[in-house]
Amino acid sequence: MRVDRIVKAVVAALEDIKARHFLVLNVVKLTSMFDREIIASGDSTRQVKSLADNVQVKLKALGAKV
Repeated sequence: MRVDRIVKAVVAALEDIKARHFLVLNVVKLTSMFDREIIASGDSTRQVKSLADNVQVKLKALGAKV
């Protein structure tokens, strides 16, 4: 699966739950573990848990490994 498609799905999932201040970093030259790092914040613990759950649901729907 293409990285761009995964990044778009994650950003859409974060926007669905109203994530605040999310940032997509290209770290392909810094580490061999992954290509992108996505950082987001929420207003409460409950919202952050909902953000994580929604990202997992969206990625599983695409067929990506979570």
